[in-house]
Amino acid sequence: MKLARVRLRSAAGGLMITRHNGIPRPRISSIQSMRGVAATLVLATHAIGIAADTSTGWFTLRDVFNFDEFGAIGVDLFFIISGFVMAYAVADRSGVGPAAGFLGMRWVRVAPPYIIASLIMLPIAIFQNMPPTGLALFNAISFVPWLDSAEYSVPVLYLGWTLSFEVSFYLLVAITVSSGLSRKIGWLGVAMVVMVALGQLFTGAPFLVRWFTNPILLEFTLGILAYVIWKRGLLIQYKWFWACAGVVSIAALIPVAVSGDIPMAKMESIMDGSMSLDRVILWGVPTFFIFAAVLAFDWQRAGRFSRLCASLGDASYSVYLIHVPALACVTFLLRRLPYNVPADVIFLACMVVGLASGFLFFRLLERPLTAFLRGRAAKLAVRISAVLRSAD
Repeated sequence: MKLARVRLRSAAGGLMITRHNGIPRPRISSIQSMRGVAATLVLATHAIGIAADTSTGWFTLRDVFNFDEFGAIGVDLFFIISGFVMAYAVADRSGVGPAAGFLGMRWVRVAPPYIIASLIMLPIAIFQNMPPTGLALFNAISFVPWLDSAEYSVPVLYLGWTLSFEVSFYLLVAITVSSGLSRKIGWLGVAMVVMVALGQLFTGAPFLVRWFTNPILLEFTLGILAYVIWKRGLLIQYKWFWACAGVVSIAALIPVAVSGDIPMAKMESIMDGSMSLDRVILWGVPTFFIFAAVLAFDWQRAGRFSRLCASLGDASYSVYLIHVPALACVTFLLRRLPYNVPADVIFLACMVVGLASGFLFFRLLERPLTAFLRGRAAKLAVRISAVLRSAD
């Protein structure tokens, strides 16, 4: 029994997946850059909110461009990227052992940084008189809301709702791998579409059923679709079609970006599923075409800009997690200043603090911790594989 092992790393701005046989697949240099863009968009939305709430002066992004909550589309981009990367990662895996290994490596990648960021956020939440409930603490550890009965209990680090959907998708991928269908990963996308459709028919189903049939999961399906198209060479073959589709999608999103308050950008409307389908259609589909267009014109170039994009992509998860407690501290300081700070200055300061704290968290905690845990997990997997081989 061969042990399938997937390792993600970035080099020269690219994403490479190394298979168990050590042969690298083609590098996809734009994936990491798009992760960086997604994290920066989410950070920008929160920075805009803080600037608007803590300043009474002129704010260019709101008063001129009416740019408010559109940056939440970074979450949709994250979901599509995840759908693509997970399909790419499990293409040569099959069986229960590889499925368990896949889940283990995903836990090592996702859980430790999130738990640490949540522990940093916990005293801040308590200080703000918003202590988490027991179910919220459970969701911060389990990710999937197994114990919620009526509604989702938001973790102390509220961005955890996106990771809950992410891990739910991982479980579906693991089931696909264990059943031996990973080489036909497109069928997982079909199954997810059917699941969501059935979920819309049975609205009175238990909460957990509604969670796994939430239409927002279709954005992972869009990522799987992008992988299938890419694998068949249709992105390169028809790259100018994808380029035109990407440009049209950007043009279609501009009116939404400057529309101010956007109800479907709020996490409550997604967690309860009330606007999930609207978001998939109005944000997810255009983001899919933009993602495909960027992927079709993937390139590798040396230079400062490429290295900057690679670095931002590498640190994107840390930026995504740690900017929330970092900006909470900024808000605390701003509210205690005896004078008004211009909103534009606050926005720029929040962006700098969010990015800087993310890079710091990545270099000091996420990168070394993930490397250490992956090494331990790989050794454990080798031992388990050896035991299974001897049992055969």
